[in-house]
Amino acid sequence: MDRSQIARDLARLRRGRGVSRPDLVTAVGPELREVLDVDSGVTSVELQGRLVTLLGEATMLLAPDLGRLAAAAFGLTSREATMSARLALADFQDRDARTWRRRLAQADQMLADQLVAQAQRRRRRMRDGWYWASYRMVVDASGPRPVFTTYRTLVATVDGLDEVQEQITLPSDHELSQVGIEALSGCRHRASESVSAHGWRLSFALPHPLAVGDEHQIGVRFTWPGRDWIQPLAASIPVRTIEQLDVEVFFGSPRECRRSWVLDGALPTAFLDPPRHDQIVEAETVSAHFDAVQRGLLYGIAWEWS
Repeated sequence: MDRSQIARDLARLRRGRGVSRPDLVTAVGPELREVLDVDSGVTSVELQGRLVTLLGEATMLLAPDLGRLAAAAFGLTSREATMSARLALADFQDRDARTWRRRLAQADQMLADQLVAQAQRRRRRMRDGWYWASYRMVVDASGPRPVFTTYRTLVATVDGLDEVQEQITLPSDHELSQVGIEALSGCRHRASESVSAHGWRLSFALPHPLAVGDEHQIGVRFTWPGRDWIQPLAASIPVRTIEQLDVEVFFGSPRECRRSWVLDGALPTAFLDPPRHDQIVEAETVSAHFDAVQRGLLYGIAWEWS
């Protein structure tokens, strides 16, 4: 995706009536079409809706004054016939033309980056088949048999999605049959497949096939035979998109751990390192919320057993 060409397409799109221009279908070039994910058969109404949605999201990520300037220029906030009129209506009439042209050129480049990033995220989700709109992990570490329960909302990115999978790792010489696996809601434990010496892929069937964009909630519980079966860690290292992650660990009273700490976007092996003083949380129940989750990094709560 050529960001410079997309920025030039955006600069051209701002002219005249902006996203409401009558020649919208011919005004949007192939590079911009690609990041908008529209084909040659798109109608003017469909294309306008796509532009309003994605440009609206992208302008909100700019600095407030620059985002307001760009939204007015593209005709997202008014339908005046010219860009000058739209900027005047948005109270930019006190800026000289040279200044707002320079700032709009800057906005075009930043919006091109945002649109490309959005397109890349959509493509990753399409390859994955689904992503997690929300992911909540609740752990009871107060007894001899740790219990991990997950409540998740998935969003399908393909038609006909009828199952989801996850992977778990067992210590050497331990049998999967000893782990309690319960599908609590929204799914059924269909199968378990060995994928390595210690790794297993678990498949959970959904009650009916989902279409692209459908949301579905599932709940799954793992009861481990003993503490030696797990790392003292309630966390996720995402391999697919998670928009919002919440982790909560109950340690009991008195606490069944010497100390606990939060890991926010750490390297996967960071839980092995001693925590910093400012990471330590002293509470019977430790909770953490993460809303800027990146793939391949570690998010969650670690502890040391008492």
